[in-house]
Amino acid sequence: MDISKLINKKYVTAKPFDGVAKIRKLLIEDTAVVVVDDDKYIGVLTALDIIKNPHILVVDCLEYKPTVSSEYSIYQTLTLMDKLETNALAVFFENTIIGIILQKDLLRFLSQHEFEVEKELLLRTEEFEELNCSIESIVDERTKELNAINNAKDKFFAILAHDLKNPFNIILGFSDLLLMNISKFDKEKIAFQVTQISNAANQTFTLLENLLSWSLSQSNKISFDPQSVCLDQLYKIIDSEVKVAVQSKNLKINFKSNFQGEMYADINMLQTILRNLISNAIKFSYKNKQIHVNAEQNSTHVVISVIDEGTGINPEMIDYLFDISQKTTTHGTENEKGTGLGLLLCKEYVEKHGGSISVQSELGVGSNFKFSLPLINSENSTV
Repeated sequence: MDISKLINKKYVTAKPFDGVAKIRKLLIEDTAVVVVDDDKYIGVLTALDIIKNPHILVVDCLEYKPTVSSEYSIYQTLTLMDKLETNALAVFFENTIIGIILQKDLLRFLSQHEFEVEKELLLRTEEFEELNCSIESIVDERTKELNAINNAKDKFFAILAHDLKNPFNIILGFSDLLLMNISKFDKEKIAFQVTQISNAANQTFTLLENLLSWSLSQSNKISFDPQSVCLDQLYKIIDSEVKVAVQSKNLKINFKSNFQGEMYADINMLQTILRNLISNAIKFSYKNKQIHVNAEQNSTHVVISVIDEGTGINPEMIDYLFDISQKTTTHGTENEKGTGLGLLLCKEYVEKHGGSISVQSELGVGSNFKFSLPLINSENSTV
């Protein structure tokens, strides 16, 4: 910063042949007088000059001091003052004196300015720390997102490489056996092998549907169209889809709704949720058991439970059922295989509606998967 705003333009003048006794009355500590003769600039006299050169006349006390421009910087001017051992200099503009600059004014300004600089520095430091925390938070969030994407990618390729291959091995193996021995096998053996082919085909179809839905969900390309849904009609659709698997274990599914009316949901997503949970219940049910699908209403939501009388889930695995990074799948009661992808879809679709999903289970007794979806007139409904 230059000295222009610190120039003292109301200075006192004296003549070169004035007596020093007269000038002493004008001089106060760190104050100066400008010595002129017929309006011609002679020099600047300070109390320090009189102390260093104690003469009678002003002209004899003067020491040479260069003038400075208003464009001089503060530090440049202070450096010059230290070199000349003076506390005042005359300031010129276009060969005309415009004032004097005093050392005390410069130091006072620097002291105040330093305080302002420290305040500004402290403020900027706080802002930088907040920005740094914000950046760290964003980086952590992005890192988690990237890890989730990598886990999803690994899961996807694991399914394609292993879980999708197994059902085809069953279909191809049993169909080849039938082709080679169709005339030798009795009806019971043929029925068994056809049932295995049908189960494997249905399993593969369900897996492909889940893979497609899941890939669309991960890329945010899946449509979400919530509307009025009649649960009883949806039960009938699901019942027909799982009929073969139910009959193969001689199971019974009990559908029950303790409310009258309609709920608010994306019908395709709801169908996927129910189909996966019921298929999961069938997979882990023992033969000749029952599966209960119950729907109850509270003030804002419909809560649907899918309860089986099957193997139950190891307590250590429950926390990881909806985590794609963990391999939690186990074989069913008839050695059925799965990927765990269906439960991931259920969680994503339920949360898309603004609901929640949970599970209670006991080994050897069975499991209860419960999820909530909004009523059609609920203020909490997702539009």
